[in-house]
Amino acid sequence: MTDHAAPYTATAPPAPDPAGPTLSEAVGEWLGAVGSWLWEHRPTTSQGWTTLLIVSAVAVGTLAGVGGRSRKDKGKKSRSGFNGFADDVGEGLAVVLGRGGRAVGRFLAGRPLWGEEKSDATFWRAGTRTDRPETAVPLAQLGAIAAPAPTQSAGPSPFALWLGTHTARLFGRLDAYQGRGQRVLEWLGVAVVTAATWLGRLWRMFRAIGRSLAAMGPVLRAVGRLLGSYPRWARAGVLTARVAVVALVSGWLLVPEARGWIVLAFVVSPLLVVAAAVTGPGGLGWWRGYEPTFADIHAANVWQALRPALRLDEDAVMQAWLELPHDETADGAAITLRLPATVLMGSDRDRQALHDLLHACLPGQWVAHWQTRGRERFVRWTVDASGPGADAEFGPGLWLPVRRLLAVPEWEPRRDWLTISESLEAGVGEIRVRIPSGWLAEPEALSAVVRTRMPGDWAMTTQVDLSDITAVFTRKPPPLRPEPLPEYVRWEPTGDPLRVYIGETHDGPAYLLTGSATPHVGVAGETGTGKSTTAAGTLVEARMAGWLVTMIDPKQNSQPAAQGKSGVRYATAVDECVEAMAEFFTSMMAAEKYNSRAMQGKTHATPPIPRLLMIDELPSFREFIAAWWKYIKQQRGFPPVLVWLALILMQGRSSNHRVFLGTHQFAMDLFGSTMARDQVGTKMVVGETSDPSWAVAFGQTTPRVHYDDSIPGRGVISTKRRKAKKLNADGTPQRVEEIQFAHIDEARMEAYLTDAPKAPAWFDRGEMAPWITDADLAKADAAAAVLAFLPGGEFAPDLTSDTDVDATRQVPPVPGQRQGQSVSLTKDNEHQDQAQGAAGAPLDLGELAAQLAQEEPAELRYTLTQACTLGIIASKAGAARQKKSDWLAKGKPFPAGEVIKGVSYYTVDELHSVYGVPENWNADMAEVD
Repeated sequence: MTDHAAPYTATAPPAPDPAGPTLSEAVGEWLGAVGSWLWEHRPTTSQGWTTLLIVSAVAVGTLAGVGGRSRKDKGKKSRSGFNGFADDVGEGLAVVLGRGGRAVGRFLAGRPLWGEEKSDATFWRAGTRTDRPETAVPLAQLGAIAAPAPTQSAGPSPFALWLGTHTARLFGRLDAYQGRGQRVLEWLGVAVVTAATWLGRLWRMFRAIGRSLAAMGPVLRAVGRLLGSYPRWARAGVLTARVAVVALVSGWLLVPEARGWIVLAFVVSPLLVVAAAVTGPGGLGWWRGYEPTFADIHAANVWQALRPALRLDEDAVMQAWLELPHDETADGAAITLRLPATVLMGSDRDRQALHDLLHACLPGQWVAHWQTRGRERFVRWTVDASGPGADAEFGPGLWLPVRRLLAVPEWEPRRDWLTISESLEAGVGEIRVRIPSGWLAEPEALSAVVRTRMPGDWAMTTQVDLSDITAVFTRKPPPLRPEPLPEYVRWEPTGDPLRVYIGETHDGPAYLLTGSATPHVGVAGETGTGKSTTAAGTLVEARMAGWLVTMIDPKQNSQPAAQGKSGVRYATAVDECVEAMAEFFTSMMAAEKYNSRAMQGKTHATPPIPRLLMIDELPSFREFIAAWWKYIKQQRGFPPVLVWLALILMQGRSSNHRVFLGTHQFAMDLFGSTMARDQVGTKMVVGETSDPSWAVAFGQTTPRVHYDDSIPGRGVISTKRRKAKKLNADGTPQRVEEIQFAHIDEARMEAYLTDAPKAPAWFDRGEMAPWITDADLAKADAAAAVLAFLPGGEFAPDLTSDTDVDATRQVPPVPGQRQGQSVSLTKDNEHQDQAQGAAGAPLDLGELAAQLAQEEPAELRYTLTQACTLGIIASKAGAARQKKSDWLAKGKPFPAGEVIKGVSYYTVDELHSVYGVPENWNADMAEVD
């Protein structure tokens, strides 16, 4: 039997299940693949197995520790033995898998892999930082390039200009050269120009490269800001960045063939970031990113502030209680807050506290609207339509001290008691304060609070409406700042000696009106400040009108341009000065009698001529007289010079005998009495002055006028009975004003005096006024003891010639007898000889200096009132006089002092011996130069 083989038949593979593998089959297949991979990579050596066992033990121990802490945190009890260990390992494995799954979920959601959220960004929208205060800078602007501001070329430097100029000159000379070596010079010039050209090109190239590198700085900073804003990115952007990084790293490690593309991606990615920064809103503005809204910026801060006030739990959801608008400027924009049922908020105090809390978190002004919807209570805040104004700016700061002063409860609404107008302009600004009934404080206290807290000056008035009293404050207009005075004013004559131009004030030109009831003038100032210059205009004006000027100048350096001129009589020696004062006083009394008889129609042939007495340094004059009287004449007391001065000041106006005084200050003891000092109707101060000197000149209550005393000729002027055009802060008339005194140089002064009318011959010869009769002499001597100081008198100057006279200085003769009449001032010739002998030899300065070295000079003396004013005594005048009475009542010796006209004067040492030295005593405060 023959066996035949069956033909080959191919068997087709089983058809795939159209339904696909089930889940269990897929899991089993994946597990099998994992198991196969693990079996293929199992350890094959003892060292490998040992390492595997160690790693497994560490992993199991770690899982047990993690699981044990988790079970403990959950409050689960642990079993003992192997069962407890197994429970911990299982719990730890669950925790690790859960955390891993959560990390994967956070990775895919674009959220932080660990920790809390750092911004309120969503998947498609960028947000703002919530872990720290957020600035309202849009996210798109964080990538903006801060391009440097364009700089304007300052042009070539001075060195470049100098080099170019001299180089051009050099090449010009080389080009014009015609001589030996000309061709060599031409080749040398071409070489220099070529080298300079190439050096310039290289310099420009390197400078362009440097500028390009410098331009990368803003780009790199922009990239840094963009990467630094990573926590604010939208979650989609975060996920994209993460996936890109993982893909690039995985591809580099697992797919070597794709490394070229990966390198290209690493190169292109920074370029894309730079392009995004350049084309963003901060650059070219080709695209706009998301900008945080009003709610994004402020919601977290407002919720953190309001949640504790509403007594809500920390896990309370903000969206369930608080809603903020995205655009606070939109119509109908409002902040809505739902109030918990446990919070009453029914009192004005609680509502105001909640309102203030909201304003502390948000900019602008908001108006609260309390609403009730069924059983729910809400409060809605809308933007104040009036906008920010003065009430919003100053109201809270002013309300605190006003509320405390008025004793208003804290919960009272501010606007029920205090309102401020939105504008604080002068004439429009208004502050209204409602005064509670029974308030007993002084209104000035409320006015002081407003003045210290509010800008500007405010005036208070009171309005009464039934039982309500309201204090209304209106803002005064600011004082007008006057135009600055010129720093130099040229003196010009007026042609009227009773109206002398003295300088410029803020009100215009100022004049010395010497025809007033108090025509005399005084100027005070330190040495060198310009007292003599200020007096020069008055001297010139008097001489141009034909007046006769007597100058008492013990310093011998005043008005040099007037020395030797007709009509100006100089007295420099002390005895000459005293004689000139006696003659001027006698002339005044004689002129007064002449004017009185003229009114009755009885006159004689020589009418009086107006005269002007100028004392350049009254304090020096007084001290010279004191030394001369005490040490030269060996006399006690003081000569009657101050009596003559006082009578001249009080009676000189009616007899046309006027006085111009120069002094360091207007101290009372310089004049002899307060009444005499008050006859100086115009007081001027030039240069710097101290507070005591100001008080002595113008009074302690007169506000100081501040001026720049560094400007030559700058000072103040005060005229009696002058109609004040301005008021001080307290409403009193302002009679002291700043002035720039007029200046006349010596050349002009000399020219004016040369052209002035020539004085009578008797005056230039130094004789007494011809209108002085024997009866006038007797009357003057009986009134003020002048005969002993007139020519031929006991204390008159010695008439012997002085061999040490400056030949270049033309000094008029010493006043002597009247013109055309021999006057005997003594009873007989023998007495006259005795008087002449008593005058002694000419003054020996060496002998005087020796005497002054042996004895202390006389000190200035002060009354108790003056001592208290100048700070010599640290008390008021009334207290000082009371202490003197108590001192004498106890039998203690009180200093005798010096009594003048019933008034006691004391030295500083005498006063300090009784009243003590003040704590802050400074001898300069009472010094009178």
